[in-house]
Amino acid sequence: FGESKSLILVAKLDNVTLPNIYGIHSRVDADLHLDGDRFHPEFTGKVKIEKAIIMLDELMTDNESDIEFIDNGEKETEKSKKSIGFEHAFLDNLTMDLNILVEPGHALLNGKRINAELAGDLVVSKKPKQSVVVQGKLNTVRGAYNLQGKIFRIVEGTILFNGLSPPDPNLHVVCEYKVKDVHIY
Repeated sequence: FGESKSLILVAKLDNVTLPNIYGIHSRVDADLHLDGDRFHPEFTGKVKIEKAIIMLDELMTDNESDIEFIDNGEKETEKSKKSIGFEHAFLDNLTMDLNILVEPGHALLNGKRINAELAGDLVVSKKPKQSVVVQGKLNTVRGAYNLQGKIFRIVEGTILFNGLSPPDPNLHVVCEYKVKDVHIY
């Protein structure tokens, strides 16, 4: 733990399936870089979504209970304390800048009442000693919303991530329902 060592890690992913995280099933291409040292790590890169299915009902549940700290029943040692401290220091000092591209035809949002295709650009970033934030916009390409048994066509929709932590995006959705020759918005 004395001297600082340089970090250089480059990862190029081609059509890699990621683990299901909070109801997001995805396959990506990516060009990722981890540089710096353990006191000033920098994680940057570009991620292109090849296929994503966002299960809205899973995404909206409280998933904090999924995170477990496992204790093998052993006494905490000075070595384990240092390892845990290093891990937290590494993440706390991390700078991150990831650009995420979602092209039309590659991402679906599925829920009890909504099915929509999404496209757009997001930036996932983090500054040292701060939380991860998401900025950018996803637009609906097409979709439908079920309201009281009636299927409304999504005419336009935007999910705007404004950099809050935790993310709390603004939603703007315009739907249309046609009754004979009358359009209801």
